[in-house]
Parts: sequence; structure tokens; C-alpha cells
Amino acid sequence: MAEIVQDEFTYFSEALEQANGEPVETKELFNIPIVNAIWRVLTGKRFQSGDVKLERTIHVMDNLFADAGSILGYLGFMSVKLKILFEALGLLRIQTGMDYIYEIAEEQIDEHASTFQEEDMRDFTDCFIQKKMLNETDKEDQKFAKPNLRNIFLDLFLAGSETTSSTLKWAMLYMVLNPIIKLKVQVI
Repeated sequence: MAEIVQDEFTYFSEALEQANGEPVETKELFNIPIVNAIWRVLTGKRFQSGDVKLERTIHVMDNLFADAGSILGYLGFMSVKLKILFEALGLLRIQTGMDYIYEIAEEQIDEHASTFQEEDMRDFTDCFIQKKMLNETDKEDQKFAKPNLRNIFLDLFLAGSETTSSTLKWAMLYMVLNPIIKLKVQVI
């Protein structure tokens, strides 16, 4: 994991250098390495800059978090009927966001299952396939393995992306507003 974080920091640093001192939109800048780190742990792959799937994933996650924190999101969580109505009217994109994460998870799970090699554990998905999808003796447990893995994809994206990028953005803002702290961080 430390290697993945270091690699993503290198890509992040290169993106900052390309800005040549010009202002940059930190929201997307921080989201890219976070989404890539999660994706690499899950699938062993990383999205390249400008990848449509990366941009869509970040956009979907932004919408999902914005809607979940809205008053309509709150009402939707209180009543399934309201959530369905709000989604149908296009006022909420929570289910759409979850469905998108499930869709990209399914693609990876199917690809990993078709290329799985017991002696070559590439990532979390391979480890899960080996442990839960192939070695479960209980057919009932095996039936739920794939949906459980899809939910793990969703959980890691929901728990890891926004919280980590928000923390990094706040840390950067704190250093901008407190140059002495920035100098201390630079020395470390």
C-alpha cells in the first residue's frame, strides 16, 4: 500500500508541476490520486490522466456525496418512496452513483474471474475470488460472494475518496493560511 501511495504522490506532484505556478482546481487534483489508489488496491490497475472512466467516476462520486448531504437526500433516506420519486425526477443521483460503481465493479470482477490464476494474486479482487468465490464449500455463501465484493468496491469508494481528499484539501488550506506550519511540514 505504501508503494501505491508513493506512486500516486509522484503523479500528483507531476500534475502540480505542469500547472507552472498557475492556479489549479484542487478538488479534482486531490480526487484523482485517491480514486486511483483505491482502484489500484482493488484491481491492480490505475486510471490514466484524462481517462473517461476516471472522470466519470469522480463526477459520479461528487454527485453522490452532494445529493446524500442535501435535504432531498435526507428525505430520501427517511422514505424509500420519496427516494424513488426523487431519483425518477432526476433530483437525486444516489442510486445512479451506486449503480455506476456496481457496474465498474462487475466489469472488474468478471475480468478477474476469467483471468484468475491461483499462483498470481494481483490485487484485492483476486484474493477475494480465491478465498470467497472459489474456496467456499457452502453454495449459499458462494452465491453472495460476488454481490459482497461489489459492495466492498462501493464501501471503499464511499469511505475512502471524499474523506481523504477533503482532509488533504483542508490540510493544504491550513498551510496556505499558516505559512509557519507550511515551513515546518517542508522541513519534515
